[in-house]
Amino acid sequence: MIRFDLPSVLCASISVGILSLTTGCGVQTMAGPTDTPLSAIGGIAHGGMQTIQGGTVTLYATQSNGYGGAALQLAPTTTTDTLGSFTLAPNVACPAGQYAYITIAAGDTGGASVNSNSLLMTALGKCSDLYSGTTYTGQPVWVDEVTTVAAAYALGNFTTVSGSGASAVVNISAPTNNTGTYSVTVPSAGGLAHAFMNALALVNPYSGQPYATYNNKAGYGVIPDAEIFLLGNILQSCVNSTGTTGTNTAMANDGTPCGKLFSMTTPPVSGASTPTNTMAAMLNLAHYPNPSVNTWSTDCTTAGGGTSTATSCLFGLSTSEGAYGGPLTSAPPDWALAVVWPQGYGVQTGANCSGTTCGGINYAYYVALDYQDNVYVLNTDSGTSPTYTNINGFGPDMTPVFATANDTTYILIKEIATDIAGHVLGINAATSSSGNNYLRVYSTANGSLLVSTQAPTSSPLDAVIDTYNNVLYLSSSTSGTSLRRFTYGGTSAAPTYTTATLTPQLTGGAMQLTLDANLNIYAQEASSSNTFKVDYAANTGTYAAPAYGSAFTTTSLSGNVSLSVSPVSFGIVADANGNAYTGASGGLYKVTKNAGPPVSISGGAQISLPITYGTAMYFRYLYLDGSGNVLGPDNANGSVTSGVAVYDVADGGLALGTYKGCYVSYVTGIACGTTGSTSPMSSPRGAAIDSAGDIWVVSSASHNLTLLIGAAAPTWPALSMVKYGRPQ
Repeated sequence: MIRFDLPSVLCASISVGILSLTTGCGVQTMAGPTDTPLSAIGGIAHGGMQTIQGGTVTLYATQSNGYGGAALQLAPTTTTDTLGSFTLAPNVACPAGQYAYITIAAGDTGGASVNSNSLLMTALGKCSDLYSGTTYTGQPVWVDEVTTVAAAYALGNFTTVSGSGASAVVNISAPTNNTGTYSVTVPSAGGLAHAFMNALALVNPYSGQPYATYNNKAGYGVIPDAEIFLLGNILQSCVNSTGTTGTNTAMANDGTPCGKLFSMTTPPVSGASTPTNTMAAMLNLAHYPNPSVNTWSTDCTTAGGGTSTATSCLFGLSTSEGAYGGPLTSAPPDWALAVVWPQGYGVQTGANCSGTTCGGINYAYYVALDYQDNVYVLNTDSGTSPTYTNINGFGPDMTPVFATANDTTYILIKEIATDIAGHVLGINAATSSSGNNYLRVYSTANGSLLVSTQAPTSSPLDAVIDTYNNVLYLSSSTSGTSLRRFTYGGTSAAPTYTTATLTPQLTGGAMQLTLDANLNIYAQEASSSNTFKVDYAANTGTYAAPAYGSAFTTTSLSGNVSLSVSPVSFGIVADANGNAYTGASGGLYKVTKNAGPPVSISGGAQISLPITYGTAMYFRYLYLDGSGNVLGPDNANGSVTSGVAVYDVADGGLALGTYKGCYVSYVTGIACGTTGSTSPMSSPRGAAIDSAGDIWVVSSASHNLTLLIGAAAPTWPALSMVKYGRPQ
């Protein structure tokens, strides 16, 4: 696939992208005073329809001391009164560039005792946006289950919970920067700005109600408010109780609403601990939105022996008395929060259109992000015989920025990628005899075509871009397949590319190419039989000037990867240890690199798959998130329930399930991923993971772009130095 295969990256301050940002990661910020002294903030706390009395109220600011590091308390704690109201008088200045939030720990909703398992929060936003001088300019803050859901999903990758009862603490923090040397400015708190933007775009912090559309903007992505209401009602069952009475684990619970909630949201990974408060439970559900690993007894108290799933047991906690009206009336397939931008979104005219016809999202082929979390979608009008392609550019909040012309000549661009010089690139996978096998380079500022360079090989298909903006690519032609490199030069406004043939060479059709942390090459090679090959070439040069030997090291695996057979599944990614994971119709496989000498690779056993297309998997490309989990869109074309399959490969290849989500259609109403035709993602082809840990997915059959809020670990498109994992 052509992509920037470098997910552990930074965003930065640079003016060549869609937005010119000065702080954060991909979201514009407002100027404000440094270390603003805060005036009093008031608000009210609710457990459903009931006010929370005697809850401990704390106002925090984020810090830049690593993922989930200690937050800064801005004011002495106070407690809510009999009406649930509170007023905080801060005595510590909010650090410049940081974000504020409020938590309510413990308290009761009119019951006989304090519920020490209740912990709720509301995200407020950037401190400098909340004040004029020293005066708080916001409205009274609303804290309830719905604001907690939004905060947990959007901010979960930056959040840890410590302590218990009234002393429970929610810490939110991000790294100060990433390692490495870049030609762009390193941000101070990348990713966290985008995460707060998501939290505030989902739910109004002053009313406790979800918006209908992302950021409450007409025509923007549709928010699954029915699912958010359902999650709110599930949390309410615990908040409006007296808490747990016994021991709760991943396999059993005490039968109380809180006990069931905590058992059903224990992560399905080795050594995971069971949460003890509502915020921790919701964080787990945001991180692992498909918890139906074990079956439970009919009363959902004992795991392993019944037919009830964790999802159905969680749904059972939402009673008919739930305070939040309009929830889902049946259990969803999973708890992923899917915001959906529909077909046609992003049509541009005038200065933002580079031709006479600049269409919006249609038959969406691929999605790519840049280091500022700007979003680029490759479109066509058909999967079998397209008549055009075009690219839409959006800001991190999906504000349309540009659309390229509907190109009727270069119609075989299958994937796109970004570099760190302000470009989005695609290679037209045509034969050399057609004369249309070109590298096409567009400006991320306005979508204008900057250069078109011919590729001296047939059917150039899959490529990666290194941190020097050079393009390495392979051909999908089965005759004379070659490894080549376009060497970058010139300027951002006038880039140049010179091509060179590299050694070693392949003999079969390439499906996907990837690089590991030392710029060693992995390639997946197609086959006409029920086997395929993975090829490896070590970088014998330096990082700045890589060089490769005369031959690839190869291993053969069982499972169809073919250029001509459908369905076919493929994809390859390299992890932080230099090993690879590859996809085929027969499964997901780990390819281990042996140190040597000589260096060799070997393929492991098939990893079980959560979804299949008939008797085979139907991956379209693979991706790694910042924790090393492998993700694969299933591209199922409506034949099975579509979604993104996720694997915790560090935990023995554990399949974490398929994330599908729900959405609201103005035509069909509420739709969840229970069948291929009703899924928000019908035939998902490509995915990308941003600095907040959101998964962006394009789907060709449903003609849309889906955003799964916080469903992965933060990754950094285009600045990772090919070093996978979260930036530190």
